[in-house]
Amino acid sequence: EQSAHNALVGGSSPSGPTGTLDGAGSPRFRGKIVHMPTRIRLGCITCLRQFLTADRSRAATAISGPIMKNLSGLAMICIALALAGCAGGSAGGSSGGSSGGSPDSGAGNAKSSTTASRFVSPTGTGAINLTLDQSQTVHDVDSGGAGYSIMVGLDTAAGALTAVSGVVGASTVAAPPSAGQVIYDGDFQLLHIDRDTSADPSATVHDAQGTMMLIADFDVDQFAAQSRAMSGPSPLLSMEGSIANSGAMSGTVAYVSGTDTITGPLTGEIGSDKAVGAFHGKTDADAMAGGFLLLFQ
Repeated sequence: EQSAHNALVGGSSPSGPTGTLDGAGSPRFRGKIVHMPTRIRLGCITCLRQFLTADRSRAATAISGPIMKNLSGLAMICIALALAGCAGGSAGGSSGGSSGGSPDSGAGNAKSSTTASRFVSPTGTGAINLTLDQSQTVHDVDSGGAGYSIMVGLDTAAGALTAVSGVVGASTVAAPPSAGQVIYDGDFQLLHIDRDTSADPSATVHDAQGTMMLIADFDVDQFAAQSRAMSGPSPLLSMEGSIANSGAMSGTVAYVSGTDTITGPLTGEIGSDKAVGAFHGKTDADAMAGGFLLLFQ
């Protein structure tokens, strides 16, 4: 089994970036598709986790090359979410997308804000029908219409720093395998609204993205996954859950950034060709939302 594991993490080097852009203008990279050796049996979710976490340093070395350029930590968007007037429900700052800036001049007198995260239902093009102040939006939709959308910003009516995500309405995948273990590989992205404490009057949005591997065991209808981008001793992103007969995915996700750990629910679809999903989570101070689009070959 060890030799089979070595073959899995130490195969040929992954292909480079595709060079295509999604609708939000961010680059999309595709990782190497790896087949599960038939003699490795992953009969329980504990085994999946052990397999994914074993020899992470060698696994990271095995994917060195162009893809690693996209895994060099968090890309900071540096958007300031001014919270002035939140308690009264009045809007502050400008509406629409914002790619940068400094805290609002009135932020020193701002009231603290709550956090919120939830699932939404994006349209087939990835649009989210929601208005958030000083929002940031990301979506990744492939040529077949499968993908996810993310939005973060300030809900001025609720006085909440808000992160939402969802699988796009047109997402379709092939029927899932009836048995066996399958590896999916591809990209994830998330937006993290970051504050030191819940009393902070402003926040920074971090854009975290990279590649990840998901192992689905259709014998027991479970899956586990983790990102290849490492943050200290823990994966940046990890998830696990169950698979319905229809291919619907449900589970939990954990995102680690420095001293922050944010957990929350996951939803998605998995088939014999790909897996697509969305997730969100929050703490008293922070909120995050993200998604993934992974391929099987």
